[in-house]
Amino acid sequence: MKKSLYASLASCQKEEEVKAEFCKFFKMKIKALGNIDHYTEPVLFEFKYDRNFKSVANVATVLAQVMYYARKLKFGAGLAADELAALKSAHDALRAKLLPQVYSLGFLNPDVEYFE
Repeated sequence: MKKSLYASLASCQKEEEVKAEFCKFFKMKIKALGNIDHYTEPVLFEFKYDRNFKSVANVATVLAQVMYYARKLKFGAGLAADELAALKSAHDALRAKLLPQVYSLGFLNPDVEYFE
């Protein structure tokens, strides 16, 4: 009998184990670049093991990290042209949704253009 994803993740002790168990469960080869945990054409994954997501500060920090990685992917860090086009579109949608929240939480100055 196949172990549930929850049971697999419950035994993890660090972030790298979370990533490995997740990818193993969904039969995904880990595709990582630089410090990016894992990505596929439509999805950028960021795995965390020891974060309290009830904390707004922790959520904002992780969202800022994801936006940084999305930007890194958007500008072609080792991607094929078709992957790059899909990620640019996903990046723009993610940025439009998340950037106002990151600004409102005080993690970035809205008067500075960080992403151009």
